Amino acid sequence: MGRHARPTRGGKLLSMRSKKQTERQLLLMESSLAYPRGKEEKKAITKKE
Repeated sequence: MGRHARPTRGGKLLSMRSKKQTERQLLLMESSLAYPRGKEEKKAITKKE
């Protein structure tokens, strides 16, 4: 029983870890996509002014 219980625990930890990593990657992708957009928007605003 003990032997079988260990892998499940590790799997849970791995799944949680991967979830955090995927969430972080999504956030990074979103921020990287939003950052240049924001720069372009700022440039457009300065040009209008």
